[in-house]
Amino acid sequence: SLPAKRHALPSRNMLRHIVQQVYNYAVSEPEKLNQYEPFSPEVYGETSFELVCQMVDEINISQDDVFIDLGSGVGQVVLQVAASTKAKICIGIEKADVPSRYAENMDSMFRTWMKWFGKKYGEYQLLKGDFLADEHREKIMSASVVFVNNFAFGPNVDHSLKERFAELRDGAKIVSSKSFCPLNFRITDRNLSDIGTIMHVKEMTPLRGSVSWTG
Repeated sequence: SLPAKRHALPSRNMLRHIVQQVYNYAVSEPEKLNQYEPFSPEVYGETSFELVCQMVDEINISQDDVFIDLGSGVGQVVLQVAASTKAKICIGIEKADVPSRYAENMDSMFRTWMKWFGKKYGEYQLLKGDFLADEHREKIMSASVVFVNNFAFGPNVDHSLKERFAELRDGAKIVSSKSFCPLNFRITDRNLSDIGTIMHVKEMTPLRGSVSWTG
C-alpha cells in the first residue's frame, strides 16, 4: 500500500473485513458460544459491527478516553474500538469460559492481520474475569466510556452495575442495550438514592439487527 496509508488506522470497510476474518479464524466452533444456562446473566449475544460504528460516531471517542466493555464476549467490540478511535486504552472483561478462550485467539489473530495490512491500532486488553469483582473496580472507575450489552443480564446484575456506575467520574458515558433508568426520570423524595439522579439519559436511534439475538 502507499506509504501514506501504511501505519494509519484502517478504513471502516477494511476494518470490517479484518474483524470478520479474525472471527472466522479464531472462533472455530461458534455454536459452542450458545452453550449457556437459559435466562441466566451469561446469555451470549454479539453486537454488530454497524452498531459499534454508530456508537463511535455519536460519542466521538478521543485520545483521553478509556473505553471498557463489560461482558466483552470474544472481544470484537474492543478490537473494533481500538482500531477505529484514538482511545487511550480499550479493555474488555468476560467471565464465561468459552468466549474467553476464543478471545485469546481473537487477540492473536487480530495482531497478525493488522500487521499483515500494515495498519495501526490503539492499546487494548482482553481479560477473563467477573467485571463485578473488586479486582476490576479501579478499571471501571477509571473508564470514561463504558459499553455494556445488558439486555439479558437481569435485575441483580443491573443493580450491582448501578452501584459501580455511581463511582464513575463526572462526564463518563455509558452505552447500554437496556436503560438503567427511564428517559423521563423525575427526582422525588422516594428515589433520591437512585442513579437516575446523576444521569442524563438519551436514546440512540435503534438499528435493525444490531445484536445477534433480538431486534
